[in-house]
Parts: sequence; structure tokens; C-alpha cells
Amino acid sequence: MDYASDSLLRRKIDFLMDFCEKPIIITDSNGDICETNKHFLRIIKEYEQELINKSFFLYCDEKTGKEIKRIIKQRSLVGPLLFKGCIKSKDNIMVPANFTTNFIFDEEQQKKQLILLVEPEPPTHFSMSDILKYLGEYLLPYIPFVTQVIDARKKVLYSVNWHDLPDAVKHVDKNERFCCYLMKRKKNLRECICEKAIKEGKTFVEEISIDTEKGPIWLVVIITPLFDEHKKVRAILSSIDNITEERRMERNLEKYLMLTHQESIGPQLTIALARHLKNPLTVISGAIEILADNIQEPLLKTVVEKLQKNCEICKSIISQIFDFKGIPEEGLTKIEVNALIRSMVLPLYSAKCPKNVTFRFPSIVVYMNCVPKQFAQSLISIINNAVKYAENEVIVDVGMDENNIVISVMDDGPGIPCEIKDKVFEPFFTTEDNSKALGLGLTLSKVVIESIGGTIELKDSPLGGSNFVITIPQFQEDIKNEPNSPSQVIKNQLLIIEDEKDLQQLIKISLERLGMDITCAYSTDEAINLLKHNDFDVIILDIQLPGSLTGYKLYDYIINERGYKYNRVILITADNINLSTQQFLQKVKSPCLEKPFQFEALKNFVESSLKL
Repeated sequence: MDYASDSLLRRKIDFLMDFCEKPIIITDSNGDICETNKHFLRIIKEYEQELINKSFFLYCDEKTGKEIKRIIKQRSLVGPLLFKGCIKSKDNIMVPANFTTNFIFDEEQQKKQLILLVEPEPPTHFSMSDILKYLGEYLLPYIPFVTQVIDARKKVLYSVNWHDLPDAVKHVDKNERFCCYLMKRKKNLRECICEKAIKEGKTFVEEISIDTEKGPIWLVVIITPLFDEHKKVRAILSSIDNITEERRMERNLEKYLMLTHQESIGPQLTIALARHLKNPLTVISGAIEILADNIQEPLLKTVVEKLQKNCEICKSIISQIFDFKGIPEEGLTKIEVNALIRSMVLPLYSAKCPKNVTFRFPSIVVYMNCVPKQFAQSLISIINNAVKYAENEVIVDVGMDENNIVISVMDDGPGIPCEIKDKVFEPFFTTEDNSKALGLGLTLSKVVIESIGGTIELKDSPLGGSNFVITIPQFQEDIKNEPNSPSQVIKNQLLIIEDEKDLQQLIKISLERLGMDITCAYSTDEAINLLKHNDFDVIILDIQLPGSLTGYKLYDYIINERGYKYNRVILITADNINLSTQQFLQKVKSPCLEKPFQFEALKNFVESSLKL
């Protein structure tokens, strides 16, 4: 049979050679190569025309050659026959392989040719050149980064995904180190980070901005050293990430947040100042009331009347301010804390922040009630304050403590001296000599945090600096109004819970005329201790108080835990403009007086409570 003329057999052989994924060799009865496929050519690194009619025994080791000769001579053998051997490349590198052999018969059933199917065994050890080849040709093309493989001699071996470069830099030659090109564009005269990576064996990251006609583009270059088995740098990976869109989004968000902060600082300042005026105005008004009841001399009575008249004018002005501001268009919203901080706060503290700002989030999902923009701006003010005074690091830790959300902003700065710790939240207080520093950032933050029933405290930081601890109630649907177990009360006992000492003392002087035994508390913790050991006929409660509990929570404790009826608790507040205060007052049934109030009105409430 003429093998070349047998068209059917020819087609079968061609199909086998083209579609088989393993090396195939066809030899004649002497072991000379008749045909082979591309997979075998890759192993021995030869061209096909150079192989035809050459002896296959030149491309295998001696043991393999002897086994093939034995198979050819044993004409009675019927395949397929399997054995282990080695293929030898042009570089004399031996590749272990499994061989499967079979014969091609002519029409007289005589063995005409031998087919060798070779399955190279995976190497137990890869050379560095094999690894670099695998990275450059097989792995990196599937990773969406522009990457160069550069050897220790600074020669570019592979440039992958070059088409993904921004148009402004696509003209760069693939054989040029792209990191060095970028450093030159940046006009950075020090050595390129690729050279440092080769010398020091460390990973380096560099962010570079390039101005173009269409605006700046931002690229991050990451240089990663590759080591051999002797821990020597044999090559580096230079990866380029285009972060232009991320930087543009960050800048737009930063501009938006700063703009909204500037737009809202005026109204917030007005509310903060008006609220801070309520307490001293209540003290002045109460003192005038007491003087009016005890002065008989006509001239002094005239002076007191004028004081009363002007005091009423001040009250009217403050009321108009709050009436004008009304309820904010953006009301209280139930919002997931992690999402709020990640979307509105975290993006402002990118790699360009002068200090390292780290955010830690809880693994659980927690919600709070707030005006999102206001709360985000407040947290930004606190973090900015920490960044200003930190040496290197700021940590923002979000956690849970029972039913409260606790956000700690810690820095490693010098800390705040003890003598001024009590002043940091006061309006216009600042440690800076710069006249442009108004000293209102922390004041406004405190106002916003307290408006949603939260507290903010200054503590020592585990990092050595300051630690601003924000405590906010976790979102709750309702506040219970009815008591669980009414307590037995003792008559003529009054508890005043008010942190403004001057106002507290004036209320005490004014109500002592009713013949009551009056006890005072300055914080929620002090009030709880008194309530545990005493029973009171009437409780006067300021909603905004320092302590481990908020005024809202203390009210809930008084009604539900201590069993007081709602008409035995009189609420006073200077903060009824806030939505959280308004919603609280709408839910409770206890009477409430807005500061500044007439002491006579407070007396009437107390007397009414005693009669019930």
C-alpha cells in the first residue's frame, strides 16, 4: 500500500495530528521521523522541516531509544504499548514522559509505521525562566492590569495588556520600563522604585498624576519583587492601575460634602448659639422673678420691671429664630451606620490624607436615627480635629455597647491638657492663635450628636493622644409610656435633675417656698443613684444631661423601671428644635416647659402634680 495515496487514511492521520493536544510523532520502521505536530516541536525547540527524515533516537534518551527499537523489532506485538521514557530538547534538557505506541498497517496487515503519543510529566521543579514565562504568557493576560515583567538586569521581558493604558500614554514603547517613564513625567529625579525593589527586595507603591489636555489622570504603580529559591531577586512585576475615575469621584464627593457643610454651618451656628443662650436667659429670668417678689422700693421695682420687659424681648427673639428655622427639610432617617460612614465619611480620607486614617467596622449591621448629612459632617469635624493633632495615625472604631452605638476617634498626638479638657466643646474655644479659627467645629458636632439623643466625651487614647467617644442610641421603634409597677412615694419630696448649676439653684430657691424637701442631681448617673435609694413626689428633668445615659433613657428608666406616673415628671429643655426632641415629646405624656420659662409656670406644674 502506498501510504501517501491512501486518502482516507491520510485524512485520519491529519485529523489526529491537528486536534490532538499532546505531542505525536510518526516514524518509519527504522525510527526516522515522518511527521510530527506542533506540541512536540515546542518541547524539542526545532522547526518541523528540520525534523523530517531525522532519527527519532536523537531526541530521546538511550533507555527510551532501546525500548522503541525493541517494539519495532517485535513484529508480533499488538499495540497499544505503554512505557516511561524521556524526550531530549535541543538544549539537552530531559523531559520525563509517558509513551503510548501503536502501529499503522498496510493493506496486507504488515506494520508500516509507528505512532508515538507522548505525555510529558509535570516537572517537580520549575526554573525561574519557566515561572516568568508562565506569568507573562498565560497568567497575567487574564488579570485586568497593565503589567510588565522585568528581570534583575532591568530588561523588559513581557508587557501585558498594553492596550489598557490611557490614551495619553499609549505611545510608550513596550520595551521601555513604564514605571521609569512615569517617574520622569513626574519630574522625580530620585531613582525609580523598580531599582529600589531590585536592590532592597521590597514592594513599592507610587501614585502619579499626569496632566493631559482632557484633564489629569491618576495611575498607581505597584512594584513587586520575585525571588528565586536562594531568596535573591530575579525579576520584578510592575503593575499599573488606572484610578482616574476613583480619584474624580472622591474629589467630587469631597467638594459636595464641603459645599453642603459650608451651606449648613450658618443655620447650625444660629441654632447652637440660640440653644446656648437659653440656659443663661432662664437663669436671668428666674432671678428677676425672685427679685420682683421681694423688692418693695419703687425705684428698684421700676428697674426690675424694665429687666423683665427686656428679658421677654430676648425670649421673643430666640423663639423667632427657632420658628424661622423650623424643621429641617431632611428629617430623621433610620440608616445603617457602616453604610453611612463608608459612603459619606471614609472617601475623604484617601491615600492623600497626610496621616494614616484607619476605619474599623463591626461585623453586625446596626441602625441609628439621624439626619445623615448632619451626622456625617459632625463626624468629619471630629476626625479632622484628630488628623490635625495626630503624629502619624488616627483610628475610627465603630462598635456596640449593649443598646448603644459607640464611635471612638483616637489619635497618637500629644493629647489635650487636663486644664482645658472641659472647654473643648465650648463655643469659640480654640487653642490656635489664628484668628480664622472660630472654634465651633466640636461645638456644632456636640449639638448634632445630642440632638439625636447621643453623647460625646473626651477620654485618653490607647494610642497616647486624645479619644473622642460618641455614644448614640441604637434605633428603637417606640418608647414605652406606661409604668410597669407604680412605686410607693413619699410626700413633699422633689428631685431636680439639671446640669446647669446656676439654673438648678434658682429653681431650688423658687420652689423651697412650697415647703418641699428638694434634692438635686447634675448627671444621669447621679440621678439613678438617688432614684434607687429614694422615692420622690415630683421629678423635674432636663432632657439634655451628661452621664452614661441620655435624658431620654433616664426618662424611660424613671417611668418603666422606677414606676413613676408620667404626671409626676416635669420635663424642661432648651433643645426642642431638634427632631429627636420633638418626636420624644410627642410620644410622652409628661408636661414640658421650654427654656427660658417663667418660674411661676414651673410652680403651677409642681402644685398640679402634688394634687393628683
